Amino acid sequence: MEKKNIVVLFGGQSSEHVVSCMSVQNVAANINEEKYNVILVGITEDGHWVKVDSLSQVKDDTWRESKTGAVLSPDAKEKCLIVTENGSFEKIPVDVVFPVLHGLYGEDGTVQGILELAKIPYVGCGVLASAVSMDKLSTKRMVSGLGICQAAYVSVMKAELKDMDAVIAKIEKEIPYPVFVKPSNAGSSRGVTRADNRKELITGLKEAADNDRRILVEEMIVGREIECGVFGDGDSTKAPEWVRSLLRLSSMISTRNTTMRSPRPSLTRSFLTEPQSVSVRLPLRSLMQWTATAYPAWISL
Repeated sequence: MEKKNIVVLFGGQSSEHVVSCMSVQNVAANINEEKYNVILVGITEDGHWVKVDSLSQVKDDTWRESKTGAVLSPDAKEKCLIVTENGSFEKIPVDVVFPVLHGLYGEDGTVQGILELAKIPYVGCGVLASAVSMDKLSTKRMVSGLGICQAAYVSVMKAELKDMDAVIAKIEKEIPYPVFVKPSNAGSSRGVTRADNRKELITGLKEAADNDRRILVEEMIVGREIECGVFGDGDSTKAPEWVRSLLRLSSMISTRNTTMRSPRPSLTRSFLTEPQSVSVRLPLRSLMQWTATAYPAWISL
């Protein structure tokens, strides 16, 4: 059987560039080379695309020295990678693309849009799901519309920080300390801080504003994080057996040390000091449909 060409994208222009370079080593090393020709394409932090000859160049961090350019053609008739070197070029047919990119310009629908234009199959979510999931405030609002329980939050615009006292008052009215302050659209670590008091909150807001004009302030949840991959959508949704079992059990989850309260649309959680068993009703079918179309979505129990 003829092997298929799979382009593995890594690096990228986001603050999580280094993380992507680590992730691709695990991904590429586990692709079945009996079925696929693995073509590594690295994107430098300033946005230059290069063809990388081997995974060893990623491991020793020399891949950026490559003199061979490589870009995906957006032409749907071609479905190819255009490789350039020494003034000449070659078109390599592409069967599938695996983006191993983290953060902006990788997980936010931009690369996915190129692949949709080119009509090249790719791993991961589509344009809308990628864009919504990358932006924390957009995710929070969509999840609220589905009735899925989540941490209480307050949204803040950078322009509002001109009146810091008013912003602090708004946050303290809604959620107690400690809180987490996050840029809405800057990955999972860049500009994220924990604030245990007003002084730290002010510092965190300023740092977040250096990374994005939209800021998320979120309550802290002490609990379990359950991460579940879901494939497909609608009637074709596929999930692990334990998720299907939960659906069969009338969408009931029993947890320990947890109770829930919902004084406003942004659901919050309080935790009991004495261990006891509490049943929590969650709209798991909505959760599955959300996760299938907008990975990653995490629910802490």
